[in-house]
Amino acid sequence: MTTFSMRRVLVASGLILGSTFLFASNAKAADPQPAGGGIGGGVAPVSLLTYTAPAGVTLNPSGGNTDMAFGSVWLQNNSYAGWTLTVKSTNGSKLSNATYGNVAYTGLSATSTSSRLGSSANIDVSTANTAVNVYNPIAGALYDTNTGKLDCGDSTGCTITFTADIADSAINGKPAGDYAETLTFTLTSKQ
Repeated sequence: MTTFSMRRVLVASGLILGSTFLFASNAKAADPQPAGGGIGGGVAPVSLLTYTAPAGVTLNPSGGNTDMAFGSVWLQNNSYAGWTLTVKSTNGSKLSNATYGNVAYTGLSATSTSSRLGSSANIDVSTANTAVNVYNPIAGALYDTNTGKLDCGDSTGCTITFTADIADSAINGKPAGDYAETLTFTLTSKQ
């Protein structure tokens, strides 16, 4: 009886080993298959503009005001096609007082922190409420091929300072009071 039960054990072991070999022969390693796909993202359009008015400007009747501060704009725009900055005057190149009349100014001009924009020529805002170009740069003037970035497109943007001249003759003899002008700036992305 001992022999018989031993045989049974051997037969059972042989079946286990046989099935192991059977499964091992079917578990052949598969060839590696390449996989992948495109990865990308978008940069959202940015077109921001803020205006900062000058503080505490006093008109000088005896000497006039040369290069008088007319405020500054900060802009950020990342349109590769470029952008346009326009300005319009409510009073047509005049500081106005409803009771005492106007004080005319001339030579409104803009200077930028960007060397690529440089200074603009005199901006003629003598026709009230008509928008005129301050800057109308093309994309090639704004894109730096060395850095791969747009001038005025990064988070520091560009600051543009506005100045104008007021002759002493325009101020001399005017009554005391506040004389004001409203300039409206518009930043438009080109398509």
